[in-house]
Amino acid sequence: MSGIKIASGDLLNMMVVSMKYQDPLSATDENFVSDLMNISNVEQSTQSAQYLKQILDLEKSKNINLNDHLIPYIGKEVVADYSYVDLKGGAVKCLFNIPEDTSKVSYEIYDKKGDCFYTKELFNVKAGMHDFTWDGHDNSNRLMQDDRYDIRVKVQSGGVETEIDNVVKGIVSSLESHDGQSFLKVGHHYVEPSQIIQVSI
Repeated sequence: MSGIKIASGDLLNMMVVSMKYQDPLSATDENFVSDLMNISNVEQSTQSAQYLKQILDLEKSKNINLNDHLIPYIGKEVVADYSYVDLKGGAVKCLFNIPEDTSKVSYEIYDKKGDCFYTKELFNVKAGMHDFTWDGHDNSNRLMQDDRYDIRVKVQSGGVETEIDNVVKGIVSSLESHDGQSFLKVGHHYVEPSQIIQVSI
C-alpha cells in the first residue's frame, strides 16, 4: 500500500510470526530466504550511510574549526612572501620589498632543473615596495611553457649581494585545503597564512 513505511525490524517480526503459524508440512516459501537477505542488506546499507554521514559531519566540523581564524581574510588585500611565480597564458606581475636603497637589483627566474633562464637588472633602486612584470619569455626571447617557476630577487649594495624575499599582493578570494593544510587563494596563487606580511583593513 503506498504511503505506508515499514521498518526493517518490524518486517522481520512479521515474518517470524508468519513462520510460527505456518503449516510445518508445507514447503517454505521460496522467496523467504531472499526476503531475509534483502532485510539484512537494507539494514547494513542504512548503518553504513549513518556511519558515513557521521564521519563527513565530523570532518566538516574539523575543517570549519581549523579555518575559523582565516575567514576574516576573505575579501581583504594581503601581501605575502612568495618564492615562485605561476605562468598562465601571459605576463606575471610580482611585488618585491627593497629594505634599503641599493645600487642594483637582479631578478632571476629558474626552471625545475635549477637553471636560470631569465635575468633582469635595475640600477639605483630606492627602498620600498616595487613591482616586476615578467612577460613569460627567456633571455633568448623564447616563450616559456605555462608552469611554476622559482624567482629570486637579489640586491647589491657596497659590493655585497644578498637575496631578498619575493612577495605577492592581491585580494583573498577563498580558502582552500590541500593535503590537510589550509591556504588563502590570492589570484592564481595559494598562500600559506604564515607567508602573509601585510593586510589592508
